[in-house]
Formats: sequence, C-alpha cells, structure tokens
Amino acid sequence: MLVTSYNSREFVDRFVDWMGACHKYFDEIIIVDDCSTDGSCMELLGKLSDLDNIEHISLSKNSGRPSVPRNVGIKHFRGVSRVVFLDIDDLLTTDYLSYLNKEEIMVSKNVYSGTKFELRDEVFPRDYLSDFTRVMVVTPKILHFKNFITLSGSSVPLSIIEDLEFRNQPLEDWLFWRALVSKNEGISLIKLLDVPVGYDVGPSLSPSKAKQIKRVSSNLHFLEIPCFFLLTLKLRFVEMCLRFRVKKFLRTT
Repeated sequence: MLVTSYNSREFVDRFVDWMGACHKYFDEIIIVDDCSTDGSCMELLGKLSDLDNIEHISLSKNSGRPSVPRNVGIKHFRGVSRVVFLDIDDLLTTDYLSYLNKEEIMVSKNVYSGTKFELRDEVFPRDYLSDFTRVMVVTPKILHFKNFITLSGSSVPLSIIEDLEFRNQPLEDWLFWRALVSKNEGISLIKLLDVPVGYDVGPSLSPSKAKQIKRVSSNLHFLEIPCFFLLTLKLRFVEMCLRFRVKKFLRTT
C-alpha cells in the first residue's frame, strides 16, 4: 500500500486506529510525507512504531500536490505484485481489503476501484459488507470524458505503473488513468459500485466546481463538454445509491 500525507495532524489518530486493524492485509506499506510542517510526520512515526512492514519516506521539499510523493513511493516497492493507493485522510473497509487479497484478484492485470463515500458526519462503516457483483467497466471512451476511477483505494498491478508517472498538476489522477490505458492494451478498469471509499472531501470533477470545469475543458474539445456533464451526473447517482445502501446497512447492524 502507498500512503501519501501532508500536514495531516487532524487525521493521524483516525489513520492509526484504522491501520491497527488493516495493516495485516498488506505485505508492504510505504508512507510518503510531502515535507509536512505541522509535526504530523513525527507523530505518525511514533504511533506506528510497533507495526512492522512499514517504510516511511519524508521528502525534503514540499511538492505542492500528491503526484511527486506517489511517484517516489512507487519506486520503493520490492516484493509486491499490486499496489493500493491511499491518502491518509481516506478509509477503506476490511471486506474490500479481503476481496483484494483473493488469489484471482492478486494475479489479475485489471485495476479495481471503489466508489467515493463522503465523510461529512465522520461515520464510516469499516465492517460494511459489499456486493462485489455490482461493477462497472470503465472503458477508455468513458474515461476520456470523465474520471470514474477513484485513485485512493484503487488496486493496480505494479508492473503496469512502474514506468508511469503522475503529472504534478491538477487532474493528475484522471490524466494518470488515461495514460495507463493508452499504454496497456487488455487492461480493464473495474469500478466496484458497492465498495465505499471514505473521503473527507466531496466528489471530484463536480459540475458546481468552476475551477474543475475549466481544467477539464482544457483537456477536452468544447463539443465534448456535454458528455462530461452527463457522466458527472451519472457518477453522482452511483455515489448517492451507495450512500443509501450504506445507511440501510447501518440501520440493520
């Protein structure tokens, strides 16, 4: 697992609590700190000192975006076949992690990703039981218009990303996936519709975000913008359906 962190002191305790229950699912855990100035790096190191299989890297200069920490972290994996990306303020369920450890998934060349679940109320069902038959294959055509693949929580074969790099610019996740599919024929991007990935921010590339629209527009022909909006609405519907299922699960447990 590759974890990126910057000035994340408010999330340290929650992450450490989650890591205590979930580190067993990973053979290697690499945490890359982007030159934090709030003391979170040392605090995190101290609270994780009892756990093995963790390597911590601290950059000497802040890069401004998670791209550089990700690029650095990817180069440090030695004995794994797949990498799970995670930002320190995000969370994954144990059921999803168990799924990713299945032999057929470990040997698969496909990319697996969950669905954003906004943590506005700080409630995240770590024990949520997903229906892994609820899937969507994100085709290169769909990906051209819209980033349906959530980077945080995604499971990716190391062999197909070793020679790729994240661009240190806005929309780096979307541009990374587009580069990945253009260089790797036969790779499927599988979005698991019933797998919540806990985020502390709202869904990305929302039509209400003027800056995002401008950034997306620079990567699309103006005639393609309507497709972007339609796919954004579809993604919002997927996320709303997942929230409904999670709320139902919480009421029955």
